[in-house]
Amino acid sequence: MNGGLFGGKNDQNKTQWLLLNKFQKSDIIAFTTYPGLVYGNPSEIPSNYYSEIRNYTSKPIVFTEIGWHSVASPDGWESSEAEQAEFVTVFFNLTNSLNSEFVVWSFMYDPNTIEPFNSMGLWSSNENAKAVWNAWMNS
Repeated sequence: MNGGLFGGKNDQNKTQWLLLNKFQKSDIIAFTTYPGLVYGNPSEIPSNYYSEIRNYTSKPIVFTEIGWHSVASPDGWESSEAEQAEFVTVFFNLTNSLNSEFVVWSFMYDPNTIEPFNSMGLWSSNENAKAVWNAWMNS
């Protein structure tokens, strides 16, 4: 939608659903999703954000990368461990009707990389479980 953390304003007219037509012979459709780059907190994710997928494909769905950051940066996109855990609940509630084949959280530990990806682990880099770990394990 070309908005969010990386600038610009979200615009539904800029979605790229037509790209799915390039994969007519595929057996499965895979997505990555980092809605924290587009929305300020999990409660802002529209209720049809994921279910809209079914308007464009009836193939089995997988999520090969999902994540939400857990620190109070970058400026204007502050988050927390509680918000990261909330995303897990919101994600599974919003994707329940898709019957996803599998879902992969992107990072077990906070990686040594750029913001906001550097706080997307289920565990901190010092090997302490974050609140999201329990949310993930109970989903």
